[in-house]
Amino acid sequence: MYFDQCDGYWEDSQRIIIKTTENGWHFSMFLEETIYKDKFFETIKIKKTEKDWYNCFLSEYRFEGEGGIFNLIDILNVFINWVEECENQ
Repeated sequence: MYFDQCDGYWEDSQRIIIKTTENGWHFSMFLEETIYKDKFFETIKIKKTEKDWYNCFLSEYRFEGEGGIFNLIDILNVFINWVEECENQ
């Protein structure tokens, strides 16, 4: 996982980004040089209401998630579940 890649250099150049946006949250995890970079992930789009929604997808060696103001935990759970599935394959 992420920790396994840490060598004093890698963790400084490869980042996890969590930031707020106008509509809620954005999460991004750089996957290049990890075992996850070529793994399949099926895009997820959930929209319950204008404030309760999230999308997760892969984009150019990144896991990306965006969602409403209440959905950061949902996005992180999707990422964690995907990583665990990858490790169990």
